[in-house]
Order: sequence, then structure tokens, then C-alpha cells
Amino acid sequence: MHRTRLAALTTLLALIVTSLLLVSAPGGRAAAPRVDGDDVVTRADVVRAFPGLKRLDLGRVPYRTLSYYDGVCSTWERVDGTSGRQFGGQDAYASRSMRADVIQFRNKATARRLLTTFRTYVRDCGQHWAGVDTTVQPVRMPKFGDQRIGFRTTEIFAPEKNLPSRHYLTVAVRQGKRLLLLSVEQPSQVRKTAFVRLARVAARKMG
Repeated sequence: MHRTRLAALTTLLALIVTSLLLVSAPGGRAAAPRVDGDDVVTRADVVRAFPGLKRLDLGRVPYRTLSYYDGVCSTWERVDGTSGRQFGGQDAYASRSMRADVIQFRNKATARRLLTTFRTYVRDCGQHWAGVDTTVQPVRMPKFGDQRIGFRTTEIFAPEKNLPSRHYLTVAVRQGKRLLLLSVEQPSQVRKTAFVRLARVAARKMG
């Protein structure tokens, strides 16, 4: 009799735990999966598209903070998502870097609103000062994700600094309530074909 009651109690506890998990999200749905390491690109993905980045010290870390445009071209506001991952690295001396952030927000509306700020940034900030002369140009991207905006950024130092210009190609992609922000920097203009190849992989993996 004691064993029968113990088995029944164990079954009841298992049902309670399962029920709590199911109602932990709004509407009684199971909680959405968190962003993990499989949702961002790998070193092999990056080097396959950009062999020139093979010497970068690339790493993956938990990261859920998005910098977004809020009306001032030279500064960025910050907001935290519910989870996220970052993969990237930088060689400042060689003017080479790459960074891929995948951040999940509480709902699609928030992700959609934040994606829109990047469109506004490209529209408002074609020429501005951000410590250096900065030029921003829109770049048409193929269809991936639910929404996307691509742009080139060129930073030009004052002549007396005798420093090379910095060239970036960036895309922000929304898929559901997740945002991908992917950027590559090289000493000269980043090739769009190689960047799109990497961006397709990144968008497919972001979940």
C-alpha cells in the first residue's frame, strides 16, 4: 500500500511540474526557447565567406544587449532582450573585425520596433560626425528573415591622424521576436557577395 501511494504521489508531482512549465509563458503556451550557441554563426562559417578573417581571434559569449538608434546620429541607446549570444572578434591594427549578435525580445512588436530604428538611422544619418567623419549608405539585401535592412558605414579620420579609413557592411534582420545584427569590417570596402553569403547562413541559424 505504501509503495502504491508513493508511486501515485510521484506521478502527481510530475504532472504539476509539467503544468507549471506549460503555463510559464503567456496564454499557457510553453516558454519560448532561449538563444543558444547554435543560433549564431561559427568560425568555419565566417572564414568560408571571408578567408581574410581567418586570423581573427573569434569567440562566442552570452550577450543580450542591443544598441539602437534613438534620434542622435553620434550615439546609440541600449536595451536588453530576454536572451542572446554574440560571436565575433577584432584586430584593430589590421582594421578587420566581425560581429554577429542574435537577441530575443519578449514579443514581435518590440523586435519590429527596434528593427525600424535601423531604417531610420540609415535615412537620417547619411553624413554625420561620430568622433570621425562618418558616411552611411543603404545596401539592398536579398530576402531573408521577416524584415531586413543593410547599410555600409565608412569612417574617415582627420588627415593629420594618418590613419586608414574604416569600412563596414552591416545588416539587421528580424525573424519573429529575434534580431540578428551582423557586421564585417575590412581595410577596403567589404564585398557584398561574400557578406550576403555569410548573412544567409546567419539568418538561417538565428531560429
